[in-house]
Amino acid sequence: MDHVATDGATVADGVASRVDALDGLRGLLALVVVLAHACEQLYPAMSGHGVRHFGLDRYVSRSPLAVFVSADFAVRIFFVHSGFVLALKFFRSRDARWPVLMFLRRPLRLGLPVFVSMVFAWLLVATFGEPARELALEAGLQGSRRAVSLPPFGGVLLDGIYRTALLGRSAVAGAWWTMPVELYCSMALLALLAVSPRCRSWTRGVGLALYIAALLAVVARHKAAPQLSYGTMENSLRLIVLLSFSFVLGAWIAYEWTRTDQRLRNWACSHARLAWLLVGGALLVGVFPSSVHPFDMGYRSLTQLAFQLAAAIAVTGVLFAPRVQAVLCRPLVRWFGKISFSVYLIHLATQRTIMARVFLALRKHVEYNVAAVTAIVAMFAAVFVLAQLLTMTAERAALTWGKRALYKSLGLA
Repeated sequence: MDHVATDGATVADGVASRVDALDGLRGLLALVVVLAHACEQLYPAMSGHGVRHFGLDRYVSRSPLAVFVSADFAVRIFFVHSGFVLALKFFRSRDARWPVLMFLRRPLRLGLPVFVSMVFAWLLVATFGEPARELALEAGLQGSRRAVSLPPFGGVLLDGIYRTALLGRSAVAGAWWTMPVELYCSMALLALLAVSPRCRSWTRGVGLALYIAALLAVVARHKAAPQLSYGTMENSLRLIVLLSFSFVLGAWIAYEWTRTDQRLRNWACSHARLAWLLVGGALLVGVFPSSVHPFDMGYRSLTQLAFQLAAAIAVTGVLFAPRVQAVLCRPLVRWFGKISFSVYLIHLATQRTIMARVFLALRKHVEYNVAAVTAIVAMFAAVFVLAQLLTMTAERAALTWGKRALYKSLGLA
């Protein structure tokens, strides 16, 4: 039975595999992503893409309230968290079989929930339709929106099998651009962890130097940051290389977190004020990334690196803040963490269908903000129900199928 270790880590299979507070953090960040995307559709002035609906909505993104709609920062923290979790078990055990096991299971772990969530998304569109044009006109969203028709089910199945995870493409609504980043970067990290015990120190040093050179080449090649899409091979490579920095930072945090001399923890304790200043600065950069623009010399990829560094500092701050961990370990918050991946996968399809239909139906009878807030609440309820169903089926299967056989074959049973 799982128990909580002295440093807040959950222990399974004899090796601590995650930190409970970070699971809670992931759950709250998933809610931030959902709220941000809902506000983009119903309160477009918050992101500067439409008309105002309550006078102050255009100022939200410039105030401390922006922390609740900072979806991009939340996603970067997701990536750092992935690197941390994938590396934690290896650095605790120093057993290369753990990253081998996770490497073999990673496509199923990510792919099965993505596949099932796409089927769910298609069913939502088939049941409720996707009134994108009507919603955009009513909400005053800038830019033309075309009517959305039901995509062929066979095409959606192919998306779920390989197109989304490998190519970031899908015919149904979703934040699918993150899936190739998550797959390629996590598998590259696991492969490096698996072979690192057999490498000499100078070999690891050369590998690190080459990686830094690749990051600098991505930054120097174009001043503009890569687009969050996979339209061209060049942009795809730039995007994945640049965002791999989050996974590397997460792995480094895991390494420092498991050191016997507790170097990072001791530094944070002896320089508490400076540590909190760094965390505050990280939140400033993460919530208001444009604050870095005066210092990036026009190279927006440098801003992206600073963005990811800020996410890593935020994660580290949680690890060394007992009061924050106490909040993040509460049952409701941990439940949010448990269903967070499913929430992320299904929320956009739910917003484009259920939320849109509820809003448009209510808007005929009530004031705009009443309809919008009610639709957002209804959307959250639907997302939680669907995410719980996805967690109990697809995610549970992805976590258990073939696990025992691989454990036995690797001598971990």
